[in-house]
Amino acid sequence: LIINEESYIKNKSIVKDIIQTWYKTMPKFKHLNIETIDYLKKKFDAGANSAITQYFYNADAYFYFIERCQAAGINKSIVPGIMPITNFSNLARFSDTCGAEIPRWIRKRLQSYADDSASILSFGIDVVTELCEKLLAGGAPGLHFYTMNKAEQVLALWENLRLDQAD
Repeated sequence: LIINEESYIKNKSIVKDIIQTWYKTMPKFKHLNIETIDYLKKKFDAGANSAITQYFYNADAYFYFIERCQAAGINKSIVPGIMPITNFSNLARFSDTCGAEIPRWIRKRLQSYADDSASILSFGIDVVTELCEKLLAGGAPGLHFYTMNKAEQVLALWENLRLDQAD
């Protein structure tokens, strides 16, 4: 979330509130209600000029949310949050705690690798690269990577996406 200086002083909780809203609603987009969209709109009206989502692994959920926001008159940038997959047990625990959804097919595949960290990393890079490609092709205004101090995976994603060659 990017906030101009004037509104930051007046609305210090905007970042926290929008991120908490995403934690509660983004992964379960079927349960997204108009109150959530209205709440986000109020944050933008209070001075936020963009937002970053909670991480997710379903591009359709992001695009559905964007459509709902646009229908409500929100025309600010909502940047998708991306979490590289580096360790299944940590990702599952963190996702369960914050309410982020790991699609069943991803969860099953990661479970099948057990302690094979090389396979988990390789699969994670492939899955997240494909997610990012879909998001960018669908018009996402950018990508925000939650690195969790694991820059190597983000660099691999960057290379796969050829972002250094982008316009």
